[in-house]
Amino acid sequence: MESSDYRVIFVTTASASEAKVLAVHLLKERLVACINLVPKVTSLYWWQDKIEECREALMFIKTKEEKVEKVIEAVKRLHSYDVPEILVLPVHGGSVDYLRWIEASLVKAGRNSVECAAIEDASEDGCSGEGSEPVGAPAAR
Repeated sequence: MESSDYRVIFVTTASASEAKVLAVHLLKERLVACINLVPKVTSLYWWQDKIEECREALMFIKTKEEKVEKVIEAVKRLHSYDVPEILVLPVHGGSVDYLRWIEASLVKAGRNSVECAAIEDASEDGCSGEGSEPVGAPAAR
């Protein structure tokens, strides 16, 4: 297992709800293993010759290199922005157990195919209300 096969993709969205819709789609399609959503970030950027400032949500998406193009296609298709931020960064190291978990999570069958049962109704504190991890997920992300 080469850590160079893994990628982290940054995507910003107009809202946390848009980020969640994208996240659920990417997860259901098994294009990604995990997405961390940061609901409130302030972005400053150039747009149409003006400096803009807005509140956005930030997604940290974990996947493998072989899935990147499909992730980008899905984000572009579903995203509300004309030019969504999609930045792909290589992973140069990390926990071997976590990288194995990413690998296993990208396949349709197996012990890592557990879904968060109430993802649409998930609390702000986590998937199940009891903690932040669904059953079968690694203890920490």
